[in-house]
Amino acid sequence: MKVRQIIKTKTIMWSKIKELSDEGYSKSKIARNLDIHRDTVRHYLSMSESEYYRWLEKSHYRIKKLDGYRDHIKALLRKDGSLSSAAIHDRLLENYPDLPIVSEKTVYNYVEYIRKSCSLPKREPPKLRQYERREESPYGEYAQVDFGEKWMQTISGRRHKVYFMVMVLCRSRYKFYYYQSRSFTAESAILSHDKAFAFFGGQPRKIIYDQDSVFINKENLGDYILSKEFQSYVSQMDFEPVFCRPSDPESKGMVENYVKYAKSNFLKGREYVNDQHLNDLSMSWLSRTGNGKVHSVTHLIPKEEWEKERPYLISLKPEQRIGVKESLEVRNVIKDNTLNYFGNRYSLPLGTYRGHNTIVRVSEENDKLFIMDEYGVLIAQHDICHLKGQFIKNTSHGRDRTLSIEKAKKELMEAYPDEIVRLFLDCFPASKSRHLHDNIRILKRELGGFTEKIRKEAIRYCIENDLFNAYNVIEAAKKMTEEIKSSEFILCPNIETHLPSSVQLRDTTPMKSNINTYTNILNQ
Repeated sequence: MKVRQIIKTKTIMWSKIKELSDEGYSKSKIARNLDIHRDTVRHYLSMSESEYYRWLEKSHYRIKKLDGYRDHIKALLRKDGSLSSAAIHDRLLENYPDLPIVSEKTVYNYVEYIRKSCSLPKREPPKLRQYERREESPYGEYAQVDFGEKWMQTISGRRHKVYFMVMVLCRSRYKFYYYQSRSFTAESAILSHDKAFAFFGGQPRKIIYDQDSVFINKENLGDYILSKEFQSYVSQMDFEPVFCRPSDPESKGMVENYVKYAKSNFLKGREYVNDQHLNDLSMSWLSRTGNGKVHSVTHLIPKEEWEKERPYLISLKPEQRIGVKESLEVRNVIKDNTLNYFGNRYSLPLGTYRGHNTIVRVSEENDKLFIMDEYGVLIAQHDICHLKGQFIKNTSHGRDRTLSIEKAKKELMEAYPDEIVRLFLDCFPASKSRHLHDNIRILKRELGGFTEKIRKEAIRYCIENDLFNAYNVIEAAKKMTEEIKSSEFILCPNIETHLPSSVQLRDTTPMKSNINTYTNILNQ
């Protein structure tokens, strides 16, 4: 039955091609009208009627190499019609170790055959963004990082959202993915970095990021203010973070493509079991497909290129303890923010203790004690004391008074969001830093009694004359207010009695205050 249907279909196609050719249609136009390849049109037109029937007699339906996997492929396409042939090929390799060796083109042709014969059309992919082609970076120089998320289906049929971070070495295209069920925080992003560096066997010199709140608190005109956790992490590592400008995807288009790659290939149509299972499958997929197949742009295998790039990566230092946090010794933190280690007490940064179950991880290397938080981020380092009953303290572990100053600055700027106020705080002399908090308190309390214009002029006057004292600012603002009121009082009677016409008003010169007046008042 199948053979007869194939013969009938081919005969109808041959007749249509001949008919359109006789009407003067070109081969390309015939191919477009009948939705077939131009080579097929050329092949049919090259045969006379007798040649066609002789060819048809020799034709028969050939057994395809992938016919034994037809039902599995159909099930995948019915579940998700947008699956690419590359993703289906990977699923076949994953589920059928004895899969015969076939080319990607063979898989593509068979998948398209299943789509047409079973009416399973593929959804149109989204339009790809255009990116500028850049020169290849040196080995070990750059990596890119980005985040992604995707809804998956569990075994029970429920929806489950997974989040992932991808880091890729720009030269070799060697990739690492880490998946979890919660959105990324600074701590979990740091953990992902640790695992990536362990996977790569070192650190690149620069890593390119989006201006994500996980890593950065404020752009600050290029002087980026990193989040506290990420700043601490960067300070102990050797790579330099580089942040893209807002809405500038071209700066790290490579990693954005790999976010899409994970969604459309590895995660597509896959069932979620748990995070560990997903990460284990990801490592197998990276070895088999993500890093094991020839890259479409470089025409090189990322894993082989990584072998060349690895010597150029920055080696991990012992105190960074990357990738071995799970094996570190766990110790409890005492409520006075100290750690008991072989009979001695070692200080920890204030605020380390967060309850009776607070833990840290410790390691000993070259007569030094390295103390890390629960995520493996280095928080303290001490020389090991070989006596007993000693208290070893790092002076920087005392109360951080800069936090209250920063909070006061933030509250003042929220109350008076003027750039001139920020400039006053930034220019405040370091020699008077112990009085900065009192100055901020007075400014916050008193500046609300003046107009915005008076407030700005008074602060600007004090900055220009190096009068960094809140009382000077308030006195200047008061004097400016009095001068304005006085000038209005003198001008109003004159307008009524001596300025009868608009011409006289136009020719009147307004009163001006002398800046020395304020200086003399403030110096009394």
